[in-house]
Amino acid sequence: MAAILFDTSWCAACRKLIPQIEASEEIARLREDFVLIRCGDDCARDGDPAYGPDGRYVPRILLTDADGTVRREHYNFAARAETKYFYSTADELVETMRRALQHHREL
Repeated sequence: MAAILFDTSWCAACRKLIPQIEASEEIARLREDFVLIRCGDDCARDGDPAYGPDGRYVPRILLTDADGTVRREHYNFAARAETKYFYSTADELVETMRRALQHHREL
């Protein structure tokens, strides 16, 4: 699976989240099962509509299959319904990644 982070250099929430992700020991462990991809200024707002399932806001993190198919069922349960892929903390991302792994192992 992959986790794609859409962020921009001008976004205050992104500047807060990125260092948390980079410092997270749990995310480092989860990287054994995930490829983490950071999609910054150049692609955060443009591109394939599949990568903006509920909008083009940032920071937005989508989990995908190996072929790039967005797994819409894996989102931040702590986020608002209209921005389900918004993450404000690394812990929220860890929770989503754990749920996704559990789901994947059950298949």
